[in-house]
Amino acid sequence: NTTYAVTAVSDATGCAGAASGNAVITVNPSPFVGAISGPANVCEGSNISLSDPTGGGTWSSSDPSIATVNGSGVVTGISSGGVIISYSVSNGSCVTSAIKAVNVNSVPPVTANASLATICAGQSVNLTSSSAGGSVPTTVSFTNSTPGGFRNANPLILGSGVILDRII
Repeated sequence: NTTYAVTAVSDATGCAGAASGNAVITVNPSPFVGAISGPANVCEGSNISLSDPTGGGTWSSSDPSIATVNGSGVVTGISSGGVIISYSVSNGSCVTSAIKAVNVNSVPPVTANASLATICAGQSVNLTSSSAGGSVPTTVSFTNSTPGGFRNANPLILGSGVILDRII
């Protein structure tokens, strides 16, 4: 606690009043918050995990339309842009926050086509794709979750944004 003496002084006359008083102010310490650790980039629709060594805090996002964060520090990219993720700790009357800038990267649009929609076992089909990757290189691969469907061969790059994959 800190005690301050208060004395009244007239602005008009400059005279100090005979009465004075004391004001007692309690200064609470701010809680400690460690630095947030974890990746600074996430893709739209993907998650990253952030952590803070200080327990008992809450996570928040400066713009949930760009990225959300849950109570465990898992950040989900919603749309392309930058956002500030905060971890705040309160001791009842004081709050301290640590912040981390997170960039949400857009997912490149991909168009995929097959030379045949139906094939027999042992036949081949050409799969092609195009991506509007612009000046950023984009890698496209084909996969199939059906057991025994096909295997992913090494893609053959035919030109800017066009990839051909041989299927067996």
